[in-house]
Amino acid sequence: MDIKLVVVDMDGTFLRQDPIVNEDGELIGVNQDYDRELFDEVFAKLKANDGKFVVASGNQYYQLKSFFPDLDDQITYVSENGALIMENHEELFSVKIEDTVVKEIIDVVEEYPEILTEVCGKKAAYVKTGNNRFRDLMKLFYHSLEEVNDFYEIKDDEILKFALLVPEGKIKEYYEILSERIGHLIELIDSGHGCIDLIVPGFNKGTAVDFLCNRWGFSRDNVIAFGDGGNDIEMLQYAKYGIAMENASDRVKAVANDVCESNNEQGVLKTLKRVL
Repeated sequence: MDIKLVVVDMDGTFLRQDPIVNEDGELIGVNQDYDRELFDEVFAKLKANDGKFVVASGNQYYQLKSFFPDLDDQITYVSENGALIMENHEELFSVKIEDTVVKEIIDVVEEYPEILTEVCGKKAAYVKTGNNRFRDLMKLFYHSLEEVNDFYEIKDDEILKFALLVPEGKIKEYYEILSERIGHLIELIDSGHGCIDLIVPGFNKGTAVDFLCNRWGFSRDNVIAFGDGGNDIEMLQYAKYGIAMENASDRVKAVANDVCESNNEQGVLKTLKRVL
């Protein structure tokens, strides 16, 4: 294996979920982290082979880089499902949703009160004022977050993606409804965890990895990628070594070359230690 490019999704893939309990032993939340000592070992081996480490997520750039405070200048970030690529604090690539399409999408999703909507811009993500629980949840994934009274108020920003949180058990229903109504304008992705992402058609994590391979002179044969959700499928198909997590959906496992241990078992780092 001549691996030069390692690409990892974060939630459900690279990050394990450590339970947070109160004094009575009650679960009150989860903390997402990774084995930093093992990562340092793996990262050093990759760098010694002139390799690159890429984080590819549907989350916001500002949130992703917070996990690697000491290596921020050595890691490339593919955020917003491929809509924004950042390296060493510089933008390598971005693609926005056209303003007229943004307005049409807002018009439609506003008709469904059950859908909790986040509009993801390059400068910040935006949620509506009034739902503090949703705001606090999104703050975990979007560190630059602003509240607005109306999405039409958003000015002076480029919209990269919409993130829609739908009620549990209604992903398929809303996916079909929105596909019929706005599928001609935007690409819908079931990103897992109750979310439907709306992204610019033709741009995803797979196209982002292809962009980086061309930039660095790598081929698909040099790529190993890890993922667990529907928004990881294109990059797993692109990589010669597309690895699904044990906790991934059956649809994701079906397109992968192999399956590794779950995110909570640090499957990404254990696999990389074996193959690098």
